[in-house]
Amino acid sequence: MHDSHETVSVHFFSARTEHNLRIGFDRRLWAIPDGSETYVRGRFKVSGSMAPGSLGLIFCADKAKCQYFAMPFNVLTLARNEKIDGVWPETWTLPFDIEPMGNPRERIESLDMAKRTWRCLQGGLNPANVLYLASMLAFTPARIFRSDWEAILKNTGFRTEALSKQAGGLSAK
Repeated sequence: MHDSHETVSVHFFSARTEHNLRIGFDRRLWAIPDGSETYVRGRFKVSGSMAPGSLGLIFCADKAKCQYFAMPFNVLTLARNEKIDGVWPETWTLPFDIEPMGNPRERIESLDMAKRTWRCLQGGLNPANVLYLASMLAFTPARIFRSDWEAILKNTGFRTEALSKQAGGLSAK
């Protein structure tokens, strides 16, 4: 049994479209949209906190459709300080390799559902602030309750027994 206050460090990233999310899944790769030199330099510096073995989750921010969380993943490599063309429709930067823990085409956790069920968002807290969803905060780890992470994994079709293998992303608070 886990302490009810135990937390997990998770890196949240945004996808502008479901298409971009699927490309990342198919290529086992993620990155952030390109920006100014200052923006990229700042994000690269912060990316050092995301070591191989870190946990991640994608927020699909497709406003034309439903906004949802999908594709929990393990980080396999450090972010590389390079631009990447020919993968997504736009130029992206700071790519890193991932191991998806769920298929984005299967189950999803909607933003509305997360607001109602995740303990870390109780009290009407703004998910963008708690989970660092803004692109200006990419690579900034968020602390969420372990029970929230286990629910995310369950809701995206992942077996939670595998969580015990992810010691790098866990710590009690």
